[in-house]
Amino acid sequence: QNPCPYCNKKNDTACLPENDEEKPIPGALSICIGCAKPAIFTHDMGLEKFDMNQLDQDDHAHIVRMQYTIHGVQGHYSKKH
Repeated sequence: QNPCPYCNKKNDTACLPENDEEKPIPGALSICIGCAKPAIFTHDMGLEKFDMNQLDQDDHAHIVRMQYTIHGVQGHYSKKH
């Protein structure tokens, strides 16, 4: 289990969106299901913060769509206070 470097949520699952059986490798990006922030897998498969400004326009847009999806699901399924 790798804790998110932003919110410390335990991330116990990692897969590629297009192939849920393939596992990540060092240098692969991860999006936290808790806070929707991006992290990158290190050489020892830990997670560290990732600056999205390093991405090209298409990859940046793809990550933002994933973040909106995570936030939308959280808002849809969370209890109203």
